[in-house]
Amino acid sequence: MQTSRAMLDNTALTNLAGLLDALNAENLGSFQSFWQKMGVSMAKSAIYPKLIEQTVQAIDKLTDTPRRDSNTFWGKVLKDVPIARNGYNTLLNAVGEPVQYDPVVMLGTAKEDKFWQFIVDNNAYIGKPSQKSLKVYDDINEVERFLDDDEYFDYIRLSGSAIKERIEK
Repeated sequence: MQTSRAMLDNTALTNLAGLLDALNAENLGSFQSFWQKMGVSMAKSAIYPKLIEQTVQAIDKLTDTPRRDSNTFWGKVLKDVPIARNGYNTLLNAVGEPVQYDPVVMLGTAKEDKFWQFIVDNNAYIGKPSQKSLKVYDDINEVERFLDDDEYFDYIRLSGSAIKERIEK
């Protein structure tokens, strides 16, 4: 019971610390980001409990089902729900490869991959741009706007595979 209480207190303190950081942030984006994360967390817990989410992740690991990605509020809530997630793009890493679930990170075994071994051996880091940092000019509406989820997925898929190809050469 005390362990449960300590975990609850730690979560509450973490959320409180996040709130204080958001209130002290110099830009409005940090404050909005905190409240969006809190809203997503509350909505997800109302739809399905954490135990079910972790069970689904374990099954997805066994079946090699990739993770899903979305930058919208409801997308962040529903991207892990088995029935609803098919409408969302696959989460890609920096080189355009699908990201798999790894629910038990500490017990996982490494797969031998020459590309990733090269990256590790050379202390390299391949960054992935944030969706909120990429803008395009929309000719139809004549405005500059951020990439939507589908455009971002295509951008990461294409640019990531080109990055990987150049490194392999």
